[in-house]
Amino acid sequence: MEIETVFIEYLKAFYSKNFEKVYSLLYEEDIEIFYQKVIEIAKKMDEFGETDLFLKKFNLDSLDQLTKLSSKEFTISILEIAKVEVGEQEFNKIIKGIKISNIENATFISKVHYDYPIKLYDKWIVSQGCVEMIKTNGLWKILFKSGMETGFNRFHDEIDRFHSLKLKDNVAAIKHEGDLVKFTNIGFKDLTTGKIIFEPRFKDAGDFSEGLAAVQIIKKYGYINLKGELAIKPQFIYANEFSEKLASVKILNKGEEKWGFIDKKGDFKIEAIYDETRNFKDGLCAVKCNEKWGFINKKGDLIIPFEFDYVEDFSYGTAFAEIENEDFESTRFLIDKKGKIKEME
Repeated sequence: MEIETVFIEYLKAFYSKNFEKVYSLLYEEDIEIFYQKVIEIAKKMDEFGETDLFLKKFNLDSLDQLTKLSSKEFTISILEIAKVEVGEQEFNKIIKGIKISNIENATFISKVHYDYPIKLYDKWIVSQGCVEMIKTNGLWKILFKSGMETGFNRFHDEIDRFHSLKLKDNVAAIKHEGDLVKFTNIGFKDLTTGKIIFEPRFKDAGDFSEGLAAVQIIKKYGYINLKGELAIKPQFIYANEFSEKLASVKILNKGEEKWGFIDKKGDFKIEAIYDETRNFKDGLCAVKCNEKWGFINKKGDLIIPFEFDYVEDFSYGTAFAEIENEDFESTRFLIDKKGKIKEME
């Protein structure tokens, strides 16, 4: 039977990683529709900084590269992601063990239900699968299922919800950023009037400072302005409020989570090399490296060395600091902006 022949050829090609053959057995129009949907969702995801990991799976660096793939290149890339590593012995066992349990056959559409052996924790078990097929130009073709559809649809729905809620914002009611307070689920309302200003559409948010507020959308943090617009694209693991025109943000730097400082354009002004940070006060900011705190200026120069176990921000020219001895006893200090230490009375 032709359905059975195409179906077996498809599984053999997939498990032997002969993806050129797999592609030849797929329904091309279905692939093209899916490919265009992926591009559409990827563009929407990019607005919120969520395309990086997705593109890495395809060994791509940009959305532009994704859009330039042929349907065949795109499909083979997905098959490479989904491929199952099996040795020759396991391959033979799987292929020989495939049994079609039922074929739902219509004139042009068919569903093939089958059982096949799969190795799980060194034990062989029987698993079940289903492949949909379509008859086109007298030939049966496989309807492509990538396994990514559920995740893509989730992103699509979440992004559409974000934009639909944004349309309800009441930015005309803003008098001063200090009047904006967060509320559940998370949006912003006016502290004095109780009016909702930004509809609840954020996973997390910081307070407004210097015209911007850090917000988490989907997974990453970026910044919105007083119009509710994304002023800095979500791209950070975490983000703090702006202080003296700089904000500390956390990113992955050479595989490690590190803090650095950005300006209001989202450009890094101080490299992400710190384990923890505070906010800039009086022109200096407390930063932590290797379990010790010190202070840097806005150029990233280390002004006060890493030698404290605890510090607070500068206020009126001095900052509180502590140093612990080997017995975990603390000595408390006030330090000036040159790092001069004065023992507290």
